[in-house]
Amino acid sequence: MGGNIPRNIKVKVIRHWLDGLTRERIAKKEDIATGSVTGIINEARKEEEYNDIDLLREVAVRLKEEGIGLPLLAFAIRLKRIMEENDINEDQIEPIIQDFATYCFRNKIPYDTIIKTGREALYLEQKYGVPIEKIPEYITQGKETIDRLEYERLAILR
Repeated sequence: MGGNIPRNIKVKVIRHWLDGLTRERIAKKEDIATGSVTGIINEARKEEEYNDIDLLREVAVRLKEEGIGLPLLAFAIRLKRIMEENDINEDQIEPIIQDFATYCFRNKIPYDTIIKTGREALYLEQKYGVPIEKIPEYITQGKETIDRLEYERLAILR
């Protein structure tokens, strides 16, 4: 790959190419000739590990045009795997996020508060053995008990 150019520079050139940089920009960044950049890329095309280099570059360029970096793409892939592993689909996630956004907006609280509270609910489920799906029922029962006790207290005071 490109004469006596050190491997670390060759790897950087390939990464820059996959990131969608032009040959001229890569050459300037790595302080090598544009012909060397071309040579490194052409040699990489012949290697099995880079046989899809042009396709990968095209994807990177299009992602960049859309303002999507590779870290965001990697996050999306990880999130998709987690959802698949847990049998969750997009139709379930989007309304939840929208509901959280609306709740946070209306109540002027940050998203972190909702996330922290959700985690606390899971902790309380583990600590007290209250199934999370029963929490609304327990809250309703608790509110009814408080109302009944308040009514009884007022009746005693009369």
